[in-house]
Amino acid sequence: MDKQLLRSLKREATGLLGKKLKQAEKDFKAIDARITELDTVIGKLYEDSVLNRIYPNRFDALLQKYENEQTELKKKHVEVQKELAEQQKRQSESDQFMEMISAYTDITQLNASLLNELIHSIEVGSIRMEDGVRRRSIRIKYRQFCYVEVYTQEFDWLMAFEKDLAAEKSVAEQVAV
Repeated sequence: MDKQLLRSLKREATGLLGKKLKQAEKDFKAIDARITELDTVIGKLYEDSVLNRIYPNRFDALLQKYENEQTELKKKHVEVQKELAEQQKRQSESDQFMEMISAYTDITQLNASLLNELIHSIEVGSIRMEDGVRRRSIRIKYRQFCYVEVYTQEFDWLMAFEKDLAAEKSVAEQVAV
């Protein structure tokens, strides 16, 4: 495997997954801090009520507001905790994949077992013209987590191959009639 491609895969893995993991951790900590803060606020609100520093109807309204917020945050806390666990799992899978794929930096020939171990699928896009040059996209989806999109310029041999294929098809159709 090309070392540049390996660097590209590592960059993609650490970039995207790292951002998602950091965001999940940040969200988790923020929700956790707000839940703790609401516990303190509710405790002080009760204290103010007991000491008659707040009107009962005001106490009831504030208590309801804070308890509703806390209930919603606890639900979200569970969701974010699941997301955090999922992102940590993906990061671990990504690290394992990078370790596995690093062993293949010096391969010179692809074979079926290597393709089956590393690649989930390959999508070849249609040919299109860009700035007078025929191009197509090739998306290689690797096992575990990522894909690499490659844009290739169509070479003369490919155009000749396609013309030969069209000619053979035409001859086959004429013979069939």
